[in-house]
Amino acid sequence: MRPVAKLSALVVAAVTVLGFAAPVLAAPAFAAAAGQQLALLAATQFAELAGSDTTAADYFGADVAVSGGTAVVGAIGHADGAGRAYVFQEGAAGWRQVAELVGSDTRPHDTFGNSVAVSGGTAVVGAPEHANGTGRAYVLRLVPGTPSTSTS
Repeated sequence: MRPVAKLSALVVAAVTVLGFAAPVLAAPAFAAAAGQQLALLAATQFAELAGSDTTAADYFGADVAVSGGTAVVGAIGHADGAGRAYVFQEGAAGWRQVAELVGSDTRPHDTFGNSVAVSGGTAVVGAPEHANGTGRAYVLRLVPGTPSTSTS
């Protein structure tokens, strides 16, 4: 077994995806050692998302997940910290909000939307402060054409 080449340089840049900055890490020394060319990534912002009822203290964008043409965005400060998750769909006219999600038993300070994940038609939304820090994860089926405001 050959030893792996040491990583001697690391380049950090920021790329905007759906209006949110995301770090991009490139390791030129590692790519060169592996005999590969390193391609640089360029990005152009094509959308900026905002929840239909978010305010400055909602922390919209606390977490973001994308799968295909669906994006789920957490807003942990909404409704006195109860939190929300917003679902956006990409269509011919661009991205539009199709749902605002809240847990069936969400209370103030639960931080629903602290973590979000989406794969195909399923989303998972975390609320780590639910029940005084016990936490919950809500699994939701995203059904096209049926806007929702609750997980129930």
